[in-house]
Amino acid sequence: MFEYLRQQAGAAQAIDAVRSRTIAGVWRTRYFRPLQSEEWLVYVDQNGKVPRVDHNLDEKAPGANVPPAEAQHRVEQYLRRQLGERASGYTLVDSQTEKLDKRTDHEFVYEDPSFHIGQAKARVSVQLVGDDVSDFRRFVKLPEEWLREFQDPKLGGYLIYLALGSILVPLLLRLIRRLSHHEHRFHWRVYLWVTLATVC
Repeated sequence: MFEYLRQQAGAAQAIDAVRSRTIAGVWRTRYFRPLQSEEWLVYVDQNGKVPRVDHNLDEKAPGANVPPAEAQHRVEQYLRRQLGERASGYTLVDSQTEKLDKRTDHEFVYEDPSFHIGQAKARVSVQLVGDDVSDFRRFVKLPEEWLREFQDPKLGGYLIYLALGSILVPLLLRLIRRLSHHEHRFHWRVYLWVTLATVC
């Protein structure tokens, strides 16, 4: 993420975006009971504040069946507590409802249209697990095309190293054989250049 932001806006603005638009540098504490799938994950930042609490439940665990409209209202109230006045500038871009056997879970994703660094999007996501707010995330969504190019291995680079290896390895073997010959005269300049080419 940082690399894309740096390419688009420079290091200083990229650092500011990471600090203000993501949750980084946190301690995570896990609370659970042995042999039970339910757990709580509490995140504490460097200022001693709790920016995120996750409530993880098994899919078969019972819970509330909150209607989508009410779930969205609860989530937006939570966002106002977390983001303050900035929350009013976010717009809903995605929502999902999952009806389980004994409860209904919801997830909402919001975007800040005032954020402009290339094609990156500043977003937040929140889940409502039954009637508990969970998994609050602040993140920057990067263009998928850039991510694919950044993450995929470059075939051209591998081919170059393969070609160099096919040339230099036989030279090194020939060098070793000549050094093992007792009457061989040591041409140090030639061997130095071969060594430098191999290292580079």
